[in-house]
Amino acid sequence: MIEDVQNARKDPAIIAASFLTNIFALALPLALLQVFDRVVPNRGFATLGVLAVGLAVVAVLDYAVRTARFRIVSASTMRFALSAHWQACQRILDPGIDGRFLATHKLFDRFDSIARIRKHYGGEVAIALYDIPFVLLFIAVVVLISPIMGLGAMLLALVSMIVVVHFRRRIIKLGHERIERSGRRNAFLAETLGRIEMIKALGLESDFERRYEKLMSVNAAQTREFSERVSFTQGLAGTISLVSPVIMACLGSFLVINQSITMGGLAATILLTSRIIQPVLRIEALIAGERDVRFHVEDVAQLLGAPLVRSGRHSVGPIDEIRLEDVTLAEADGASPRLDGVSLSLRKGEAIALDGHDESGCSALISILGGHSVATSGKVELNGRSILDLDPVALSERIVHLGGDHVMLQGTLLDNMTRFDPPRYRDEAFALARRLGIDEFISGLPDGFYTDVSVQNAARLPKAVHDCVLAIGTLVSKPDVILYDEMSFGLDHRLKSSLLELLAEMRSELILVVVSYNPFAQPLADRRYRLRDGKLIEESALPGPAIAITRAGDAP
Repeated sequence: MIEDVQNARKDPAIIAASFLTNIFALALPLALLQVFDRVVPNRGFATLGVLAVGLAVVAVLDYAVRTARFRIVSASTMRFALSAHWQACQRILDPGIDGRFLATHKLFDRFDSIARIRKHYGGEVAIALYDIPFVLLFIAVVVLISPIMGLGAMLLALVSMIVVVHFRRRIIKLGHERIERSGRRNAFLAETLGRIEMIKALGLESDFERRYEKLMSVNAAQTREFSERVSFTQGLAGTISLVSPVIMACLGSFLVINQSITMGGLAATILLTSRIIQPVLRIEALIAGERDVRFHVEDVAQLLGAPLVRSGRHSVGPIDEIRLEDVTLAEADGASPRLDGVSLSLRKGEAIALDGHDESGCSALISILGGHSVATSGKVELNGRSILDLDPVALSERIVHLGGDHVMLQGTLLDNMTRFDPPRYRDEAFALARRLGIDEFISGLPDGFYTDVSVQNAARLPKAVHDCVLAIGTLVSKPDVILYDEMSFGLDHRLKSSLLELLAEMRSELILVVVSYNPFAQPLADRRYRLRDGKLIEESALPGPAIAITRAGDAP
C-alpha cells in the first residue's frame, strides 16, 4: 500500500502535467526577450498584442494543468490515507492480534504517521523530481543567452542548496527528537488516564502533575527550538528566492553596459533564475522530506503488519472439549515462565475453579484458554483441533471472558447488552436483565434501556449495574465456554448471587472456568486448582455439580 502512494508520482498524467507546466514556464521569459529586443525597437504593436494573447492563453492552460495535477496527487494520497486507516482498524480489531502490540500511545503515533505520509506525498514538493530536467533546460537557455549569466545562475543554485541543507540537518534531528518526546508524553497520558481512579484514591495528583510538568518543559524547549529553526530556514529559502534575481540583475547590468547581452536577454535571465532557484530548493526539501518520512513509513508498515498470534480460517462448531498439553508461556525478558508445563482437560458440563489469591498466572491461563495469547510451547486444542487453526472471529463468540475490567462502548444500554445487534439478541437481553434483577432499575431511568452511555458517562451508573450490563452483553450469545474472573467484578451480594445461580443453571451446557478467592463461588466448580511457580496443582476434587447458593435476602 505504501508503495502505491510512493509510485503514484509515476502516473503518466502527473508526468505529462509536470512537463507542460515547465514548458509553460518558458513562455514569459521568451516573451520578454522578444518584447525588449524586437517589439519595442520596431514599435511592433501587432506582435505585442499577439504575445499578450499568447501569454494569457498560456496562463489559463498553466492554471488548469496545475489544478488537475494537484487533484490527481491529492486523490491518490487521500485514497492511501483512507485505505491505510481502514486496514489499520481492521488489523487492530482482529481478535487474533498480539495484545502486546496494542499500547495506546504507540497506536496514536502510528496513526499520526499516516497523516504525515499523506501530507508529504500530497504536496508540490513530492513531484519536484520532475523539475530536475527542466532546471537543466533553463540553465541551458540562460547559457545560450549569456554564458556568464548561466555560470552565475549555477553558482547561486549550488550555494542556495548547500546553505539550506546545512540548516535542514538540525531540523530533521530535532523532528525525530520531538517525535520521541511526544511518544513519551502520550505514554504518560495513557497510563495516567487509564489509572485515574487509583491516582485520585491514593492522592497522587500532585506527583503526577510534577512529572507531567517536566515532560512538557522539555517538549516546550524542543518545540521552541524546532519552530525557530523551521521559521529561520523557511525565511532563508524565501530570502534566497528574492535576492537571487537581484544578484543576477546586478551582474547582468554590467554585461548590458558592456553590450555583452541585450535588455531582453537580461529580463529573460532574471525570470529564468527564479525558475531555477525555486525548483532547486524544492528538490532539497524533497530529499530532506524523504529522509524524514522513512520513520513514518516504518511506523505505518508496523501498523498494517501488526503481528497476529492467530490467523486460522477453520470454522468453529460447538465446543465440547478443551485440552491443554504441556503448555508453557515464557516471559520475553527471560524471567521464570508464567505457565510451566500446564496440562488440563475440560469437557462440556465441567467447571473448575482457579484460586486467585495472588498473581500466580491465572490471567495468563485465562488468556491462553480464550485464545488471546499463544503458548510458547505445548498444545491447546478445541475438539481435537489446534486453536491456532480456528477462525479467531468465530472463536470470540464461542469463548467469552466474563470480567469487570471491560468498559461500555458509545451507544445505548440496550446496544451494550445485545453486542450492538438488538434485533438478534433483544429478547435474550431482556430475559437476562429480569433474571439478574436489574430490569426495574434500568426501566426507572428516564430513557430506560435506550439510555445513552459511553466510556465517559458510564461511571454515572452504579458499579454493580454497569458490570451486570457487561455480563449480559457477554452471555446473550450463549457461548460454549465462559471464563469468569469473579475478582474483577464489582457486583453487590444480591447481583453476584443471581449471576452465580444463572451460571449454575447454564453450566451443564458449557465449560466454565472460575477465577476466584471467594469460597462463595467455589460450589460452582467440580475441581479446584492453584497455580504455583507456573505449575497447575489440583487442590481437591469437589463433590458433583450440586450447589446451594443463597440470596442476600435469605442469608441467616
